[in-house]
Amino acid sequence: MRQFLLHTIGFVVIVGISFLALLSRADGSYDAFYLRFTSPQQQNMILGTSRAAQGLVPDVLDKLLNRSVYNYSFTLSTSPYGPVYLESIKKKLDPTVTDGVFILSVDPWSLSNKNIKKDDSDLFRENKSFLATTCWVSMKPNFEYLLENLDPVYRILLPKRKTMKLHDNGWLEITVPMDEQSVLTRTNGKLKSYEEDLDRFEVSARRIAALEETVSFLRTKGTVYLVRLPVHPGMARLEAQLMPDFEERLLPAISAATDFLDLSGYNDKLRYTDGNHLHKTSGKTVSGIIGDWIGKR
Repeated sequence: MRQFLLHTIGFVVIVGISFLALLSRADGSYDAFYLRFTSPQQQNMILGTSRAAQGLVPDVLDKLLNRSVYNYSFTLSTSPYGPVYLESIKKKLDPTVTDGVFILSVDPWSLSNKNIKKDDSDLFRENKSFLATTCWVSMKPNFEYLLENLDPVYRILLPKRKTMKLHDNGWLEITVPMDEQSVLTRTNGKLKSYEEDLDRFEVSARRIAALEETVSFLRTKGTVYLVRLPVHPGMARLEAQLMPDFEERLLPAISAATDFLDLSGYNDKLRYTDGNHLHKTSGKTVSGIIGDWIGKR
């Protein structure tokens, strides 16, 4: 019996070690978020939803600002402005920083609720997301995140994705066909889905207040820049319907920030993968514009 138990324990240990070794193979080609929870605490950050995750390129900003800027942006369903995102930002931020640079991407969707009748933060869509449940945001390897969110776990054994790569600096690089028909198909589909959902969105005073709180907190750690990224003109028209008084509603946050840059004047001058997200070439262009602008402040 004793020998059987020893063999069993040894087998379990070997399986456990093998399983952990398997999880350790996870990188930026398997999951769009994992590496953001394995990097160290940061001193300079890009914040926002997937628009910022794909459209703001740290490598470009690093050269212009002479510092390392980390992209800690996620998705519209995960990181709209609210208590969950702010708490995660606080965990990710180096507590010793006093001269950081923080670039916050803002748009009507990230300041709106979807499918809830009451503007109550207890009902916010991100409350049960991985951003809310991941306690450790700077642990490598981060088994907490992998075990709770990599579904299925055996994805690590599959070939790496060719269309997506999350870089070590948090930038999510998307590589998709950019021929005219492919772009048109994706753009039409994206605009249709947002138009169909437009009545389900409602601008949230609580989210706007959370943005103001986020700005106020980060101002104690450095300079804060609010940026409205360019989008396809069709998406811009939908945003104007959702929040026609965008800048007026954001005035307290803008006043609390170091500065605000509205890049909507570039809407019809850039390339988008789907009308909502900047193509990586245009993302680098926009990142250069923002970097130059911050450098002159």
